[in-house]
Amino acid sequence: MPYREDQRERVINYRDKIFRDPGNGIYRGIERPFVLRNARLNLWAGIREDAIDYFNRNRIVWRPGANEPTGHLLSSQIACVNHLYPLRQRPDLAREILKKISSAWRTALEEPKKYIVISPRELFSDLSSCIDSKALSAYLESRY
Repeated sequence: MPYREDQRERVINYRDKIFRDPGNGIYRGIERPFVLRNARLNLWAGIREDAIDYFNRNRIVWRPGANEPTGHLLSSQIACVNHLYPLRQRPDLAREILKKISSAWRTALEEPKKYIVISPRELFSDLSSCIDSKALSAYLESRY
């Protein structure tokens, strides 16, 4: 069985227990067993409403071009939001993680747009000649 099909089967097997959702949600116009009917359940309850509100306020589009999160259980965007969004709510944790990765990563600051921003100058002081800080900031802002 191809990898993609194997992963779809795997998530279907635990879908009912974890999400209590029968599946067969719509994805690209077709009912699919690996897509939740209630797409909001695909976001962890501890961030669900805050993340949805944040995306709406900042006009961030959910994939694929939707106004709400997808119910697709293998969505990389949903995985990223579920794993990384809690760090937006806890800059202290983001700071501790960054410190463990590199002693050069000392700070995570919350900007007015409420992105967790790590100063490129501080993070990459040894690599400053290789990094275009404006491009990096624009990239981080466009992605997150």
